[in-house]
Amino acid sequence: MVKLISLNCMKKILLQLIMPFFLITSCAGLKKMEKKLQGNWVLTSVDLQPIEISQHIPTVKFDTKKKIISGTDGCNQYQSSFELNSKNKIGIAPLSKTKMMCIGAMDLAKQFSNYMQSVNSITFNDEGVLILKTLSNHQLTFKKNN
Repeated sequence: MVKLISLNCMKKILLQLIMPFFLITSCAGLKKMEKKLQGNWVLTSVDLQPIEISQHIPTVKFDTKKKIISGTDGCNQYQSSFELNSKNKIGIAPLSKTKMMCIGAMDLAKQFSNYMQSVNSITFNDEGVLILKTLSNHQLTFKKNN
């Protein structure tokens, strides 16, 4: 006698066969993103407004193996941890920073730090420019510093 497989059973079997494929694909995409992200980046614009060339340009270094970011906000050094997921999402833990006063750099430093703490999206454009977007749709744009 031939047993009919229920629809629920069929769904479970298909899910068990297909799910590993999606996990492998998402892990490969994550590794590719980590490879692009690794290294030193220099801020080029905030909310599409170019940064003036000065001594006080914010930077970020991504260590994708240790899941740590570090750099300068244009005045103070900072460090934090981060986590990526396969949907171009990133979470950055609260920044640990030095507390210096830099005349002429504090406004940008404060804005940069605030935006970095609320970053939730990460993309790269066709030229390899790193774009970090915040929950409130602000944007930080970086170029790779080789």
